[in-house]
Amino acid sequence: MDPKHAQNLKPAEMVSLARSLGRAGFAQAVGAPLLLVRLDDPNGDFALMLEAALEDAPTSGGRRPELTLGYDTVMGTIADTLRLSSLVAEQARSAFGAADLHRALLQRAYFAVPLHKRKGAANVFADRISVGRARTNDVVLRHFSVSKFQAWFECDEDDRFYVCEARSTNPTSVNGTPVPRSAPVAVTPGDAVRFGDVVTVFCTAELLWDALTSAPPPSSHAPRR
Repeated sequence: MDPKHAQNLKPAEMVSLARSLGRAGFAQAVGAPLLLVRLDDPNGDFALMLEAALEDAPTSGGRRPELTLGYDTVMGTIADTLRLSSLVAEQARSAFGAADLHRALLQRAYFAVPLHKRKGAANVFADRISVGRARTNDVVLRHFSVSKFQAWFECDEDDRFYVCEARSTNPTSVNGTPVPRSAPVAVTPGDAVRFGDVVTVFCTAELLWDALTSAPPPSSHAPRR
């Protein structure tokens, strides 16, 4: 593992897992895709608040949300929107790989947050991974630009993840495009998901392990903004 990666990726527990486990073991231990939260100041208050949230949300061992976006239960234009969104997402997936994430982790600091249900959260939605400033959310982003409850993630029967807007006063976007209130938006590895002024990168546990443990070949791609 590149020493710069170990320095730029938080929490330390995530780095230790990658060092001690193989690819499959790491993915099983993390148990979910991740949001890599960009840290403009690795030692600032925002980073410290993310660290503090680990007391109620360990890096591994969380519970994934119940499936809710199965197409059999979705009707009309929403179903068509989801199919199109998934098709575009699948086509874009090959455009971002370990080499791109490898370079991103060399350039900036990130905090890895698994997208699973948090034991310490007080929200009642078994099918949603809530995101917001309030400590009752599954992903807690204690930043002034983030609403108390800003957005949530769901997954479908094919294990694809979607981000949904919670009618908050602060914007949520994927790769610079606002998330509409009328339909979920599929996310794929490398997508930049922005909550207010907080920028995150969606990735899988396997992709993170590949980026941390290999010396990938040159590539022209970068995390999508």
